[in-house]
This record gives sequence, C-alpha cells and structure tokens, in this order.
Amino acid sequence: VALTGSDRISLNKLHPAADIRVLNPPLREAIKARTTSDMLQHRPLSQRKFVSFMCRVAREKRAHVFVDAMVALKGLLRSLNVVPLMCGAASDTVYADQQRQRLVEHFPAAVVLEFVDAPQLADIFANTVVNVHPALIEAYGLTLIEAASFFTPSVVHHEAIGAVSERLHHDGVITTDMNSTATLVSTLREALRDREQGRLESIAQRAYHRAVEYDESQCAALFHDMITTIASPNCLHPNESDRCPTVSYTHMRARLFGRCCFLENFNDVLRSLSVHFAIWWRNNQDFSGKRAVGACWAKGEQHWLLTRRAKERERNNIDGVEMGSGGSDGEKLNVVVCGEGNAVHVMIAQIGSCSDTELRVLGMMRGEELKTELEKNDFTITCHNPDGSSTKGRVDKISLDPADVLPGAHLVLLPLPVFAHRPYFEIIRDHIEQGTAIGVLPGQGGSQWLAKQIFGDKFGSLVYFGTDKLPYNTRIEEFGKTVRLFGLKKVLGVAALPESKAEHVAGMITRAFGGIIEGNALGHMFSVTLMPVNQCIHPSRMYSLFSDWDGKTPYDRNPLFYEEMSEKATDIMAGVDDEIQAVAHALRTQFKMGGVVVPRIHPMLVSWYEPELIGDASTLLSYFRTNQGYAGIDTPMKKLSESEWEPDFNGRYFTEDIPFGLVITRGIAELAGTETPTIDMLILWAQEKMNKQYLVDGKLAGADVKDSFSPQAFGVKDPHELDM
Repeated sequence: VALTGSDRISLNKLHPAADIRVLNPPLREAIKARTTSDMLQHRPLSQRKFVSFMCRVAREKRAHVFVDAMVALKGLLRSLNVVPLMCGAASDTVYADQQRQRLVEHFPAAVVLEFVDAPQLADIFANTVVNVHPALIEAYGLTLIEAASFFTPSVVHHEAIGAVSERLHHDGVITTDMNSTATLVSTLREALRDREQGRLESIAQRAYHRAVEYDESQCAALFHDMITTIASPNCLHPNESDRCPTVSYTHMRARLFGRCCFLENFNDVLRSLSVHFAIWWRNNQDFSGKRAVGACWAKGEQHWLLTRRAKERERNNIDGVEMGSGGSDGEKLNVVVCGEGNAVHVMIAQIGSCSDTELRVLGMMRGEELKTELEKNDFTITCHNPDGSSTKGRVDKISLDPADVLPGAHLVLLPLPVFAHRPYFEIIRDHIEQGTAIGVLPGQGGSQWLAKQIFGDKFGSLVYFGTDKLPYNTRIEEFGKTVRLFGLKKVLGVAALPESKAEHVAGMITRAFGGIIEGNALGHMFSVTLMPVNQCIHPSRMYSLFSDWDGKTPYDRNPLFYEEMSEKATDIMAGVDDEIQAVAHALRTQFKMGGVVVPRIHPMLVSWYEPELIGDASTLLSYFRTNQGYAGIDTPMKKLSESEWEPDFNGRYFTEDIPFGLVITRGIAELAGTETPTIDMLILWAQEKMNKQYLVDGKLAGADVKDSFSPQAFGVKDPHELDM
C-alpha cells in the first residue's frame, strides 16, 4: 500500500510484478470538524486577508518564488488590504531565514509562522484569499486538501502535483507555470482581482466538495476493502492468526510517518482481520527497505519513537552543551516546576498525570503550606478544564530545598512573574547540573541576561529557554487541591540559548505535558523577548484609560479591561507593535540576527485561542471585545468605596510590564538605533505615575534602569553584544 500514485510508480520500478495499492492520506478529523463552523467556513473570499504559503520553507518547495511574487504584487496587495503569510518548518535554516527575512523586509505586517495546530491552521485557511504552492513536483500535498476544505483555492504548477491529479482535479485549482515568476504573478493578479467574481468561487466550491468527501472514516473503509481482497480466508480464523499476512504501508519520506495520525483509525480494522502491519520508509534516498518498523502497529509506533529519539541524541552534543537524553529509552523524564501559584497548580495536574514523567516541585514562598495541603490529598491536584472534564496529577516530591529536587532533572520550569526569577535563579545555581534545560514561562522579561549574570561560568553548560506565552488563563479554587482552567493555549513557542537547542527543548515540553501542550521551536531568543504581548497590551490599555486622570477625582465604576476595550487602546498597541517590528528588522538586517522573527500582535493573539471562543476576530478591537477567554476581567484599580475607584499604579501592569517589558524593548531599540516614539510615550507617562526614572532626555539613562532587565542594566553597551 503506497501513500500516493507517484510512490506507486517508484515502487513498481523496483518490484514490477508487485500488486501495489494506493491509499491517499485523508482530510484529518481535527480539520474537518472545523469546516462546519460558520465563522470559519463561509467567510467570503472578498473579506479574507492572507495570501498564504503553507509548506516547508525549503528550496524544493520554492519558497523564494512565493516571496518574489509577493514583492512583485506589493502595490496590489496593499490596495486590497491583503498581506502575505508564510508558515512552515525549515530543513535548511539558512535558506528559510533568508526567505522569511526578505518577506518581512518588504511586508512588515507579514505573518511568519513555523508550526501551527489544527485550530490555527483552520483559522489561517478561513482567512486566506488564495493559497500558493510553488513546488514543481509534489507527491501529494495535503495542505492543498486542507485549504480546499475552507473554500480556499490554491495556485499550483500545471503538472506533477499529486493532490490535484488524485483528488482535487484541475478544475478544482488554479494552474500556472511555476517555472516563470512573471506567469505566476500574472495568475495571482487575476485571481486577486477576481476574488469577488464567480469564477474563483466556483473553483473553491468544486475543491471543497472533493476535499471533505474523503475523510478518515472513508480512508479506513477503503483500507478495510483492500485487506479483505488480499487476505487468505484461513488467516481470518482466530486460531490461525499466527499465519497472517503482513501489510506494508510505504512512506517515501520518514518524516511523513509522524503526520499520518489517521493510521490509528485502522487499529480496529487490523484486529478484526488479524492482519499484521508493518511500516517501511525510505531513509537517505534508500529504497532497499532495510528497516521494517515493527511486526504490528503498536510495535511499529514504539520502534519509530525510539529511532527518532536516537536521532535526537546524535544532535544533542553540539554548540558545546551536551544535553541529557531527556528520559529516552524507557527512562522517565524528570521535570522540576518552581513556585506555588495558579500555573503551577495546573502543571501539577497536567504533568503529574503522565506515567513516564517524574514531577518534582520546588517551593520558596508557600512551599511548606503547599506540601501540607498536598499531603491531605495523596499529593494530587485536580484541574477542572474548560470543556467540563478534569485532569488529575500527582507530585512525586516537593521541597523547599533545591538539593532535594534538582539532581537528575532534565527540565526545570519557572512559570513565575519576572520579579521572582532572581531568587529562584540564586537558590538553583549551585544545584543545577550540566546539560539541564531551564526556562521561564513566559520569556518576555529579558531574564536571559540575569541568568547569565547569576549562573556565571555554569551558564554555558546549560540550555536556557523562554516561551512565547504562559499557556493558561487559570485560578486556584482550593490551594493545594483544585484549580480552574478557563483557557488553554495548546502550542507553546520555545526559543533557546543556544538557539539550536530549541527543537530538543520543544520536544521535551511536548512529552512532559503528555501532548496536552505542544512545544514549537522558534528562532532567536529575541523572538520571545520582543513578543508583543503584555508589554504591548497592558500599558496601552492603561494609558487609554487613565492618561487624562487629574489625580484626584475618583471613577464611579471599574471598566472591564478587555470587553470594553477602546479603539484608542488598540491604536496605541498597533504603534507599539510597529516599533517592535522595526527593532526586529534592525536586528536581522544590521546585526545579522536572522532568527529574530516576531509575530504581529493581531494574528498571533487570534491563533492562541480556539475559534469558537472568539465572536469576531476580524480586528484587534473586536478580538478583545468578543473573546470569551477574557470575559469578566476587571481593570486593576483601587476600590475606595462601592462607587469610587482610582487607578492602581503599583499593580503588575506597571511594576512588571514597564521595567521588565517596554524598558527592555526600548533598551534593545536604543542599541540597534531604532526610534520608538509610542513606546517612549508610554514609558514617560508610566514612570511619572510610578515615581521611577528610566528615560532621561531621550536616553535609557535614568536612576531606575539598574533595576530593570534591560541590556543596559547588565552593562551591555555595544549592540553586537546583544547576541548571546
């Protein structure tokens, strides 16, 4: 059984007499489930905002052709308020970074992503006018099917594209000669201008019906029919199962195995037919079939995991940091979580529910209290999830002494506010072992400079990482017993020092959380440091609310922070977002930090939440006002009486998001020679309200800079010293 028709042709050359069947990969259930959402499925092409490139950013996929076409169409795209979106992993990071950098240079508003989950993929295609697939040869091209399931037409080469010849057909796509950039540009110009016309809609309609009709259940049924036509009647007798035939499912590329989750749906088919199942792959252009992965589906899966981990170990000893195996080959993954707060409670439930993980907790503030409460409940915490289900996890060890929990740790997580990083780093320093991965969630606070200062020479033997966000909206219900999870962001971006370790750390995170949260490797550490999240949202909103306060007259109510979001606030956020993009652009172009790719605030935030939680994601303002994940959140204010309120300038939206957010970005911008008028406005206003001094005469030279985590606070004066 081969994946595609082109695979069958290749196999037939090796085995001319073989009976080779084709079983195309189906539309994933996770995607098909979202095609029924009215908000996603039926958005007219004229209201969509992306031209997308959705495949590996690689030479053979011809990502450079997509960028060339976008540059040629810059004027038209701007007039239509459409922006390019490039999403895909990199096999050649130098090539990929070059193409991403070129795209962002010409389109500062372009969206550049590396990995997205099913909800994010659905939201992208539901907002895409046309999907561009420049490859000249494609064995199949599953993203073309996924695009079609959201009425998104694709532009493809006029021949040798498997998904077109085997599923969508030529009247279900827009064909062109991808050998000619000029021809592609002409085709795209016509398609974009015709997006309100019937021709493009009719192509999308035909492709949609062909894409959604072939789903996982139909694929399993076809597989069943294939097996029943070749299996011997004797083999189907329960007592004769030892004489069963083996069905070989051939992948021409090993990496495809991890994507073919639909094979799991064949378990019942295989068991009912008592047929053994093997998976073969071609490795390094080798068709000899040297490696049969297991004698049945379960063993095949296990063997593949061990093979993948062996390859990871081969990559571990690079950049002078030898990482541990991270619990491979039957060894448990040892995870230490630091703290006792809301996020720690959820992590105890999630990580502690995984059988191949040993979970330890290091508590400094309320550690003894947490230990006492956990003892009452067999060291377990229950997390009540947004969908009504519950997750229950157990702590293996909790202590206030790092010597009790850190030895042998593979992964150390600090889901803490920035001010707590220093005391934890200081007590961890003498106990953390070489090769351990230690990371802060989220990583926007610039703590890498603090960690380097505190860990000293040991810093170079560790892997330090930061995440793009804290994955939870959550509140403790009963301390040490239950926690309520209001919102879960299922994909966690990871940037690491050294940068090459990000993929390994992302894999450890995925394993630690048992797949509840998936790690996604990002680029340079500044991709996280500069993220337009809290530093962009909180100060902008507070300024819009209180910049004109007279300092005396109380307010008669406390407004909802997100649901009553104002256009003034989102305009300020857009200004901060633009300035962050300018800083990232300077780092990439002037200081050769090609891996600094920072997402735009609007598409980034939309991608973090399930589509059904957002009533209207069309603008940043409507996103905030209609996002159920933000419902009921008040503004940080001091309550003077039942009808009197005043701003709280000592809350964390000031004490964290200014010195550990905007001041850091401003410090990097100053070293990079980038102007930041909106950020300056916010810092100058906030420092007056906080009675602090950061900016003086347009320079980050105030008395309180030393207490921030800006590079200047750690003696960085040369912009070339920014790249650690």
